[in-house]
Amino acid sequence: MSFRNYRETDYPALCDFLVALNEPGREHINWNWARLEWMIEHPEFDRSASNAIGLWLDGEKIVGAAIYDMYFGEAFCAALPPAEALFPAILAYAYRELRDEAGLALAIGEGNLREIEAARAAGFLPTEQTETVMRRALPGGLSAALPEGFRLVELDHAVT
Repeated sequence: MSFRNYRETDYPALCDFLVALNEPGREHINWNWARLEWMIEHPEFDRSASNAIGLWLDGEKIVGAAIYDMYFGEAFCAALPPAEALFPAILAYAYRELRDEAGLALAIGEGNLREIEAARAAGFLPTEQTETVMRRALPGGLSAALPEGFRLVELDHAVT
């Protein structure tokens, strides 16, 4: 395994890493290639700081990454399953290189128990802050031919 900082030419490989990370059965749907695309193409994104993104590679394949989330102070860290042992080093890098004057907040899905434990072991504390990254609202008045006894409902009661 080797480490290096992100270069613009790494974009396709970083997207491939995020796609692989979010395959079915994985718990990283909270941060995906579409979010990276949005961030990098956002007019307020400071491209001059993108080399702070840390990449861990197995040959030419990205197997781990520490990515700040639009601004320093918030980050996403992950490793593909064969390289999960790298996660503590990825966290340490993120804390050292991606924090701001207030510290570092990490985006970890609530189902990522190994990552939550590693973050706790590194001194991070859970917060009540939550974020829904991907959501699809169903338009009102949806209709479909359903068998008797079935109906469509909105599962999030907070949505009107």
